[in-house]
Amino acid sequence: MDEDDIDFSQAVGPVQPVRKTARYRNPFKPPPVPFKHIEDERAVLDELLKPVPGEEWLETGEEVRYLRPGLRPQLLKRLRRGDFRIEDTIDLHHLNVEGARQTLQSYLAWVRREGLRCVKIIHGKGLRSRGPGPVLKNLTARFLRKQADVLAFVSPVEREGGTGAVLVLVQTR
Repeated sequence: MDEDDIDFSQAVGPVQPVRKTARYRNPFKPPPVPFKHIEDERAVLDELLKPVPGEEWLETGEEVRYLRPGLRPQLLKRLRRGDFRIEDTIDLHHLNVEGARQTLQSYLAWVRREGLRCVKIIHGKGLRSRGPGPVLKNLTARFLRKQADVLAFVSPVEREGGTGAVLVLVQTR
């Protein structure tokens, strides 16, 4: 003990610890509901499903392609040709829109943490979609366009999934 501790204990005198008592918890009080968080999540989903002005719905057989502004067009050709090794794949078949959105969000977060460069997302061709056009395909394309670290994505060659999948090139640190 140093000098300050000795002075304090002399000044305070003998002490006795306070007994811990159980706090009363009201069993009828419901747990808090994060209304703002739920509202924000719903707004994000609505924004993802809303078409961007000037962007038309993709047709079922149409290829998906995107290149971040400022990058060379040869990057898309190299990605489609298979010059980048596909490091992981995820399949969104049989998911509803909300499930697919949440899966995409958590999957891309995982891809970032793992430092993966090129991944394949299988969204299907949308032949049985009940909405206007292939729903999961459009959702995937719009979602990926809004990700700051997605450099490019393109529909792969037919043997890799064709228009039912997309190869994504992610910027690594």
